[in-house]
Amino acid sequence: VSGAFSPSGTVNVNSGTLTLNALTTNSGMINVAAGGTILTNNAALTNTATGVIAGFGTVKMGSTTPTTLMNDGAISPGGTGAAGTLTILGDVTFGATGSLNIERFSNTSVDQLAISGKATLAGTLSWLDRYQSFLSDGTAYAVLTHGSKVGTFTSLAIPAKYSATYLADRLNITTPNLLAASSSSVTAAANQVISGMSSVSQLVNLL
Repeated sequence: VSGAFSPSGTVNVNSGTLTLNALTTNSGMINVAAGGTILTNNAALTNTATGVIAGFGTVKMGSTTPTTLMNDGAISPGGTGAAGTLTILGDVTFGATGSLNIERFSNTSVDQLAISGKATLAGTLSWLDRYQSFLSDGTAYAVLTHGSKVGTFTSLAIPAKYSATYLADRLNITTPNLLAASSSSVTAAANQVISGMSSVSQLVNLL
C-alpha cells in the first residue's frame, strides 16, 4: 500500500507480507495469521481507540530502524477464542485507552505479546479464563515479553488473588496456589478432627 491507509473494516493478513509505506491509522480489525507479516516500512502506525490488532503473526515496525506502534485500542494475541503469540518487532506505546487482552485456554495454552523493543505501558491489561476448571497452582504465565520497559499498566483486570510481577524482560501473571492452600487447610482440619476421634470406625466414616 503506497499511500495513507486508514482501514475501518477488517483486514486479514493470511500469509505473506502486507507492506504499508505511509501513515496508517487502524480503526477496525487487523488479523495477522501465523506466518503473516505486516511491514510498516518505517511508517507510523496508530491503533485507535476502536481498533483491534490480533493474531499469531508479526507486525514489523520498519525494515531497518523500527518505529513505534501507538496503541490506543486493543491488542489481542491469538484473537478471540484462540491462544497464540503476536510478535511486534519494534517499540509499542500503550495510551490511556489502550489494552492488552490475554486469554487462557488451558494450563499450558495462554496468549502472549512479544515486543522486541521498548514497551511503554499504560492503559489496561485484561485476563480472561476461557474455562472455569483450570487448576490454580501458582503457575506464572509470561503474557508480555519485551526488550525494555517504561511504566506499568494503569489497570489490571485480572481475577481476585492473581498477581502481576514486572520483571526486566517480561510481565508475569501468576495464579494463586489454591492447591497448596487447600492441602494445608484440609490437613490441619483433618488432624484436628482425627485427634478427637476415639475409634477407627469414625475415621473410616470421615473418609
